[in-house]
Amino acid sequence: MAAAAKHLLAAAVVPALLATAAAAREATPWLSTPEPVVSATDVARLAVPPADIDDDWPRSTLRAEGIDPAPVAALLKRVDDGSYVGIDGVVIARNGRLVVDRYFGADTALALHQTRSTFKSITGLLVGIAVEDGILALDTPVVPLIARFHTPDDRDPRKQAITTHDFLQMASGFDCHEMPGRGPHREDKANRSADKVAAHFGLPMMEAPGRRWRYCSSNTFFAGCRAELGVAGRHLFRPGQLPP
Repeated sequence: MAAAAKHLLAAAVVPALLATAAAAREATPWLSTPEPVVSATDVARLAVPPADIDDDWPRSTLRAEGIDPAPVAALLKRVDDGSYVGIDGVVIARNGRLVVDRYFGADTALALHQTRSTFKSITGLLVGIAVEDGILALDTPVVPLIARFHTPDDRDPRKQAITTHDFLQMASGFDCHEMPGRGPHREDKANRSADKVAAHFGLPMMEAPGRRWRYCSSNTFFAGCRAELGVAGRHLFRPGQLPP
């Protein structure tokens, strides 16, 4: 019986493992494709600095800034041959100089690009600057602070109690969770709204703030609303000539 049970278990487990491995190869094609052949021509293309588009960013080359161009050429070939999917551009800077500025598909260096969650780190920095400058206190309820953008009709005391600290901790209590396999996912719908502040702050509450971490971009959205007041313009957008 024991031997039969082992054979039955193997018959069930082995196909499942093979299916899992096949799914992994499909989801990560670069793991199952051979290393790209990098030619001297591929490397030579990277010996030329990126095109100057009058953006006040000094240009240079990989070798001049101490970077081996061969791995970068291999990376670009993997994007070109479809091993790496969903890549819009590869931008590399070293020592304050732009050394690679390559785009794929319809994207260009001048096209506006949805940065998604990459800006969350910048939002955290701006909030830190606002706290240091005395503009913002982390334990202050956010409802009065966002009044210039939106006065919520929702009188839920839990929502009235949310602080900037809660938003930074992703612990607002919003009924929203954007991690894979979780939910509900509410970010895209709120972002499509004409009044984004009202849409994000209008999310239903699941619990009191400060109790639980739940990945929800609405938290960072409101931390950014606070940081924008008098900080972003002075410390980020104007010096870098980014659009406010």
